[in-house]
Amino acid sequence: MSAALRQAVQQEVERLRTSLEERIVGLAETIVQETVEEARRQLEATEERLATLERANGQAVLGRKLAEARLEEEVKRRTAIEKQLAAARQELSRAKSATASPASSRVEPSSRAQTRPAAARETATTVVAPPQFAASRQTERVKLQSANDVLVDGVTSILVDISIRGAQVLSPTTLRPNRVVRLMLRTSTGTCAGEGRIVWAHLESSSAAVGAQYRAGMLFTNMDRAAITALVGRQ
Repeated sequence: MSAALRQAVQQEVERLRTSLEERIVGLAETIVQETVEEARRQLEATEERLATLERANGQAVLGRKLAEARLEEEVKRRTAIEKQLAAARQELSRAKSATASPASSRVEPSSRAQTRPAAARETATTVVAPPQFAASRQTERVKLQSANDVLVDGVTSILVDISIRGAQVLSPTTLRPNRVVRLMLRTSTGTCAGEGRIVWAHLESSSAAVGAQYRAGMLFTNMDRAAITALVGRQ
């Protein structure tokens, strides 16, 4: 084989190898892109299912608490009614005993004058108005007059309202009930750091434009009470 022919063969082999490598690289890139896109779609679907489950769980917890509160209210109301009925039966029994004999009839006015106020007082003391449903919030919260951010576990969030015992926040990080978070608030004298326990939380928004936003109410467990009182007072 001549040198010219050998050189031509080598050039053709080199061209084919280069072309093959380019095709392999292009095919690999396509496969990687498709794999990444499929993984992203699966992750979005998983996050959406998780958000749905969290909303359902929050609604179930709230429904259970409302049902328990209503049951407790009904039990107290029935107890008060039973006490009223018992007092009425006692008064009726005393009235029947007083009218059974002539002697007792002669002293009936004074007896009733003493009996009825006592029964009325007993009834008044045993009748208890059914209490209203006691929610987790025990103090009134005030909305902030100006925007005030708060760090929740190091993530910048929005402070919606606040009281001396707790606050409501809107955060891009996932918040779940009973979770203890680190807080850092801005005050007139600087910053106030502490901790709070999440009482309730639900997903506020999960759109692509805004992103996930979790609205949550929390109870302060370790905060500077004086600084929080001053912050609330200024609002």
